Amino acid sequence: MTFQFRKRVRKASQRSRRRLMVAEALESRAMLTTFYVSGYTGAPAPGDGSIDSPFATISEGVAAAMQNSEADEIIVAPRVTGAPYDETVTFLDKGNDRSAITIRGATGDREDVRLTAGNGAGILADAAIELTIKDLSIDNPNSAGIRVIDGDVTVENVRVTGSVWNSGIVHQQGDLTVRDSLLEDNYQGLWSAELRDSSGAVIGYPGNLTVENTVSRNNNAQGIYMRNSTGNVLLRDIDASSNVMNGVVVTNNPSVTI
Repeated sequence: MTFQFRKRVRKASQRSRRRLMVAEALESRAMLTTFYVSGYTGAPAPGDGSIDSPFATISEGVAAAMQNSEADEIIVAPRVTGAPYDETVTFLDKGNDRSAITIRGATGDREDVRLTAGNGAGILADAAIELTIKDLSIDNPNSAGIRVIDGDVTVENVRVTGSVWNSGIVHQQGDLTVRDSLLEDNYQGLWSAELRDSSGAVIGYPGNLTVENTVSRNNNAQGIYMRNSTGNVLLRDIDASSNVMNGVVVTNNPSVTI
């Protein structure tokens, strides 16, 4: 896109700088590709991810995004039946593109779009991408609601509940930001610690962790447990009350701000 302005003798004014910022924002927005997911499986043919022919699963949307060389947004509608999407959403095996991806519920109300996982984590962030998860719920997953082992992940306006054998959110590598969210009735609300392989050897450590304006309550162990972080930890405006063991536990973290 080309913008033409009248030539002026003086240096760029504040107004022209604002115009430049708007132009850059519009250019960035134009490069965003949106895929749609509805969960409706009665369509006569597989969807293509368009608004008129949406995908049936979130994983289909991720696969399309991971093969598209632009930033992507995956908008997920509530399922017509009211049932949750039952799947484990992964990234590394879906494609080679590493552009940013946002997965968000279509209505903005986290109670409307629900995800569960009968086998594994609800969402496994396993690729070196900038990933945003927002405006949805993850209920009763077999493992963690969200597990982060790579990338730069932001969780916003998300509820994770019912992960009774694991934590609502597990953070083992990469950076994680959690804000405006609710973690309740899990084994632990949020667990941030080292990543180990199948033999028990440590192969990675969590990076930066920020938790803001988030409630972690009624969990069977800790509300928030952190150890061996290699980055900065910021906890701000959190409620970690009413957990069976402790609210917040910090072990061997070099930089913690509360």
